[in-house]
Amino acid sequence: MVIRKGNDFFPMAARPESVIPALPVGAYRIRQKPMGPMYLELGENFTVPNRIYGMTPTYAKVIWSKFEHDKRQLGVLLSGYKGCGKSVLAKMLALEGQRNGMPTIVIDHPFTGPALTDFLSEIEQPVVIVIDEYEKLYHDEAIQEGLLTMFDGFGNPRQRLFVLTTNDNGRVNDNLKNRPGRMHYLINYAGLREADISEYLDATLEVKARKSEILEHATLFRFMSFDMLRAFVEEVNMFPAVAMLDVIDRVNAKLDGNWTVYEFSMLIDGKHADGKVAQIDGHPLTHSLIQFSVDFDDFDDILGEDLSWRSQTVKLVPGDIELSTPDKVVYQINHTLRPYGAEEKPRNVKLTFIATKKAWDSETTGYKKYRKASEPFDNL
Repeated sequence: MVIRKGNDFFPMAARPESVIPALPVGAYRIRQKPMGPMYLELGENFTVPNRIYGMTPTYAKVIWSKFEHDKRQLGVLLSGYKGCGKSVLAKMLALEGQRNGMPTIVIDHPFTGPALTDFLSEIEQPVVIVIDEYEKLYHDEAIQEGLLTMFDGFGNPRQRLFVLTTNDNGRVNDNLKNRPGRMHYLINYAGLREADISEYLDATLEVKARKSEILEHATLFRFMSFDMLRAFVEEVNMFPAVAMLDVIDRVNAKLDGNWTVYEFSMLIDGKHADGKVAQIDGHPLTHSLIQFSVDFDDFDDILGEDLSWRSQTVKLVPGDIELSTPDKVVYQINHTLRPYGAEEKPRNVKLTFIATKKAWDSETTGYKKYRKASEPFDNL
């Protein structure tokens, strides 16, 4: 039974004079006044966008079907990058519960110990319990350890759906991982899949001819979020002629520079110079300046054997880029070669540098990992 005082609700095991039979549908936050008991405060309800992209609707369908089928406690841990759908999925599950007569309880204060578990045990009706950014709310390892029994599902007759989100799975207690009895589902949002990006562009991009270009650049990111993708689309919709290199340069969404390796080859006046001339970590667009030394005396087959050429530092900047794709970036610069002999004249050449992603790394982008992990759900 529940005592109601305005927007505050006090679950009670006993039956005082003024009670209501159960919590009305809504979103509640657990509160506690100094030296007083815990209670539930009715707050603003969740909302979700009219259209939701990617795998999130499928995940919601799978989780809710499992919860309805088992009719017991079920745990869900949503992990991964910000802005990819974790919070939206948590809200979808909460709203689905409300459509089925279940209130939502949000834990947004670090309540712990028997006081919390005893308080929740007094709520006998089915509920959805949401803890957003679990690792920040309960940052102490010992406190997380003390909450484990609250998540034990086997043998718990209460129909409760626990939904936890985390941006850093490494800070979540290991006893919640590989323990389906506590967290039956662990869903990792490792950035948007290429299919998710394509779906979003089809729905929101006004200049459809720009889709392939935006898709190519969006998939350069190890972790692409809807927030970042939305910013790119808004820029192109507002400025249809803007180059994607300029969009990436000015929007607050920068490439991660440490997740793959690119090797540089060189052409001198259009002729291939044998061998690798440099290697960098990260896509070249993550670097505002790339510089390396080239021993031009090694390229007698192109420059001729009559002169000896000095080693020189070559500098490349984004303005030198002629072509950019996820796997290849082409730079072109005009360069003056200096011979060793003071009496010899310098030589002006056109240098083309081709940065190519190493072949062994072609399947390690975040969205490709995520796509593979999601394939079993694609036909649901």
